[in-house]
Amino acid sequence: MLKTKKKWEFLLLAQLFVLAGMSLSFIRWQSLVEAVGIRFSKWDALRIGFIGHMFGCISIGTFGNDAIRIYYVSRENPTKKTEALATVFVDRLCGLMGLFSLTTLAMIWFQYYGDSAILSSHSRTLQSITWISVVLTILGFCGFGSLFILPYVSKTRLVRWWTQLRFFGPINTKLLAAGLAFQKRPSVLVFALFQSVCVHVLLTLGVYCVAVGLSVPHPSFGDHFIISPIAHLASVLPLPGGFGGLEGALWFFYRSISDDPENSIGFLVALAYRIGILVAAGVGIVFYLRGKKEIEALAKMEEDFDKEQENG
Repeated sequence: MLKTKKKWEFLLLAQLFVLAGMSLSFIRWQSLVEAVGIRFSKWDALRIGFIGHMFGCISIGTFGNDAIRIYYVSRENPTKKTEALATVFVDRLCGLMGLFSLTTLAMIWFQYYGDSAILSSHSRTLQSITWISVVLTILGFCGFGSLFILPYVSKTRLVRWWTQLRFFGPINTKLLAAGLAFQKRPSVLVFALFQSVCVHVLLTLGVYCVAVGLSVPHPSFGDHFIISPIAHLASVLPLPGGFGGLEGALWFFYRSISDDPENSIGFLVALAYRIGILVAAGVGIVFYLRGKKEIEALAKMEEDFDKEQENG
C-alpha cells in the first residue's frame, strides 16, 4: 500500500487547499473583529492566525490557537478584551455552522442526485453520526437566528439580573454589547457563515487530493463532503494539538464503507493530511520569528536613542 506510485501534483494541490482554507478562516475572523469596532487588517489576521495555528499544534485542542488570537488583539486594544473574546467565540460558532451546513447540503444532494456509500451503509453508528449533523445544523440555525432578537430581550428583567451579577456582571455586559454589535451588522454574520462553508469545501478538497495523491482506494469525491467535515469536527477534541481525533474519524469512515474490516487507509490518508497541517504551522513559525526580530530591532533602536539622549 505504501509502495503505490504517488501523484505529487495532487499532494501539492492538497497543501494549497489547506493553506487557502486556513487563510480564508483567518480573514473571516478579521471581519468579525472589525464588526465590534476594532481596527484590524487582513495581513494582521493572517499573521496572528498562522501564529495561533502554530501554537495550536502543540497545545490541548484549539485552546492555544484561540488564546493567542485573543492575546494579540487584546494587547493592541486593552479596553476591548471581552470583545476580542466574543469575536473568537462567534468565529468558532460560524466555523461549526459551516461544517454542519456543508455535511447537510451534501446529504440532501445525495438524496436526490446520486448514490452515497455513507448514506447507504448498514452501519447504525455511521448513519446516526451523519443524521446527528443534520439535527445540529437545524439547532445551529435556530441559535443563529436568536441573535436577531437580542434588542428585544436585552432590557428584560432576566438580562438585567445577568448583567448585574457581582463578579461576572461587567463581563456579561460587554458580551451582550458585543452580541448587539454583531446583530446590527447581520450581513457580516451571513457572509461569515458563507465563508465558513467555503473553508470546509477547501479543506475537504485537501483531504480528497491527499487520498488521490497517495493512489490508494478511497471513498467517492462526493462522500468526502460528508466524511471530511465530521472528521474535522473530531479534531477539536481536547487532545494534544488535536492529534488523534481527525485520524480516528477518517479511519472509522474509510473502514465503515470498505469490504475489508482491517482497512487502515483512512488512517494513512489522515497522517498525510496532518503533514499538510504541520507545514501550515511552519508558516506560523516564520511569522513568529519575523515578528520577534522586529520587536527586538525596535527595542534596540529605543535603547540606542535613550543612550544618545543621555550622552547629549
